[in-house]
Amino acid sequence: MCRNANSLQRQGGSILVLALFILVVMFLLGAALARLLSSGAEATAYEVLGTRAFQAANSGAQLKLLDVFPLDTATPQNCSAGDATTPTDSATNNYSFVNVDGLNNCSATVSCNMQEVDGVYYYQLTSTGQCVIDSAEGVTTSRTIELEARSL
Repeated sequence: MCRNANSLQRQGGSILVLALFILVVMFLLGAALARLLSSGAEATAYEVLGTRAFQAANSGAQLKLLDVFPLDTATPQNCSAGDATTPTDSATNNYSFVNVDGLNNCSATVSCNMQEVDGVYYYQLTSTGQCVIDSAEGVTTSRTIELEARSL
């Protein structure tokens, strides 16, 4: 009986070491899971903002197409249509969507190039939508689309 008592006294601290090891492992697993969830939420936020930038690029391209192909005439205009500048075969327009629901803090820059071949006008538009999340930290998302159109 005396031997068992001595044996138990020697093993008394081993359970404490095992419990401490389990606590450290559980803490590390919890920290890794919290970091994984945080990065997943950040990736989702960037995906949403990227979609907004894509829609801003689409909206800018549609606005420019409306300038080039006005609804009130069958004759297509040159790229600088709608501008106060001299008509040219290429132009760049900036559109701001600051007060548009869903596109807050977004803008679009659209460049247009026109060529005439045998009386047919060909247009190439490149639209870049950009959304600013936090101007202090410089966090922005942008998407670029290109489209081509021709007169009938």
